[in-house]
Amino acid sequence: MQQPSPTGATEILPASPPIITQRADVVVDSPFGELPHLDPKIVAMPGENPALRGLPKYSSATQALRALEYVPDNAEGDLSADGHILVGTAVHGSLLLDLSASARVSAGERNLGDARFQAKVMTAHQFLHQKEANRDSVVPATVSLPGVQAKVHFAVVGHGLGQRALINACQRVFGKSNRPVDVPVADGGGWIRFFRMDTLVHEFPSNGSPQTFYRTLARKVDGMLNTGFRLGHFASRRRSDEEVTSATQALMLSINVGILIIGPVSTRESDPIRAASMWSLLATLAAETGIPILVVATAGAAANLIEHSGAQPDLSRGGVYDFAPYGLSSKTWRNVVLAIWVKYLRAFAKTPPDWFYTALWAQSLGRIELAVKIASHIARFWASSNYANVSLTQAELRKHAHTALALETPRLNAIRRADTGGNFSRAQVMRNGDWLPLEMVIKSLPELDATDDWFTKRHYRSTKLVGAMASLPAINHESARENSASQSSGIAP
Repeated sequence: MQQPSPTGATEILPASPPIITQRADVVVDSPFGELPHLDPKIVAMPGENPALRGLPKYSSATQALRALEYVPDNAEGDLSADGHILVGTAVHGSLLLDLSASARVSAGERNLGDARFQAKVMTAHQFLHQKEANRDSVVPATVSLPGVQAKVHFAVVGHGLGQRALINACQRVFGKSNRPVDVPVADGGGWIRFFRMDTLVHEFPSNGSPQTFYRTLARKVDGMLNTGFRLGHFASRRRSDEEVTSATQALMLSINVGILIIGPVSTRESDPIRAASMWSLLATLAAETGIPILVVATAGAAANLIEHSGAQPDLSRGGVYDFAPYGLSSKTWRNVVLAIWVKYLRAFAKTPPDWFYTALWAQSLGRIELAVKIASHIARFWASSNYANVSLTQAELRKHAHTALALETPRLNAIRRADTGGNFSRAQVMRNGDWLPLEMVIKSLPELDATDDWFTKRHYRSTKLVGAMASLPAINHESARENSASQSSGIAP
């Protein structure tokens, strides 16, 4: 007998259902409803694990790297700083290879074709929507998966090194679809409708509060599903951290999120005291559900996590990936420059002049976001005159960089100062923890026999991040300011 068409939602349909025009009176027993506004549904075959459908699988880090990279052909009229450009390194490839492996393992653990996991999803629905008086009757174990392990991949990505580009690339690889999933009942008697979210990106709360995290998360999911914020019951400040953690587990299991991406996480918002409960929530979520989590954080945030020793093991179990700036002499930096040139600066010449590779690196210190920001500024300056004044010399590049990176200048100066080595206090290092390298920031943590003094200075050797800096022209800010005054408002000081 031909299987009936799947049309219900978390509702078992009869083997011989009424025709679709006669099903208007069917009660849909689902917190999400029919979900007609979402992408076309996934219809699983008997015995199929629909969570595996479309998941990427790579045989090597090199193959994974190619999938992660993104280089646009040209600006196509948009001269704003592109946050999607990603020219990958070996670290990018290793991260995606490991993350895709975790996603496949987790898909096996959360098989919507398995009746036991279906029961877990149903329980998660009930937990999120039951009346307040009955919530205490649902213990956290009912929204946990037995036997799973944490699958957290901790990516240390400093400011300017492509945090958003990495997040965007992972969503591009794993997908952004939010789709109903119709699974056949084991005895062939109908279908059950579930829901699947490929990836979900969410922010680390600025106040470090689990309640804030869940409230914004529930609103985001409600917005996708048009449920009218019915999932936000646990967001009240009266809710304990444990209740909010259980609600987060239930929500993630309920929507069957493939990969959860948290970030970017900075030093200030991840304070080990203020954000202790938030770190704990993420660790518990990872350990109790096995959902793959990618945390994109700065070195300062990584140091804060180290101080929260209870959460640190689970939140680094999948690996720690340290993303460094591009080296001046590296092939990847040349590829970065070529990609930026093609998108923004071809009005000057088809290919960049030889001096441009070194000069752009000197201003951006190998940070792709800053290099893109400089090139975008130059392109918009040219466009403001309808390309009547297309000119680019080394001196002009420095003036453009001075204007484009006005807000980043103090941090870039801190990086240059760290490169020379010297005596710095822990407070000085952590103040710049979103920009300095992981090794230096970790070294600022007190040793076993040292007092936890934020202001005692200790010696740091050169970071050697800017090995060629001595031979490169530094920004002369006074000169740049004087020269900027003579240009149009597009490059005002």
